[in-house]
Amino acid sequence: MAATLVDTGCLETGTSATTTTPQRVFWRGRRQKVYQLVAWGLLGELPSKRSVVRHLCNNRRCIHPDHLKVGTQAQNLRDQRLNRANNWPHQ
Repeated sequence: MAATLVDTGCLETGTSATTTTPQRVFWRGRRQKVYQLVAWGLLGELPSKRSVVRHLCNNRRCIHPDHLKVGTQAQNLRDQRLNRANNWPHQ
């Protein structure tokens, strides 16, 4: 699988520029989103039932480690509201 660094600073997976669907792979007999595997691999622990991977860049195809953070669903929803309001600048 290849990833492309785009001008926004995101590291995107997938081949189509028109889709926002995150890339998936089979891992341990289950279909997983690549960004989840990247985030959990960096964290070094297994996900809990109450945690989600947050995209600080608001780009679901992004797997850039600096743009991913593990948190709660409430934090994720707050991020989305802030991203829509502020249009996160990808610094």
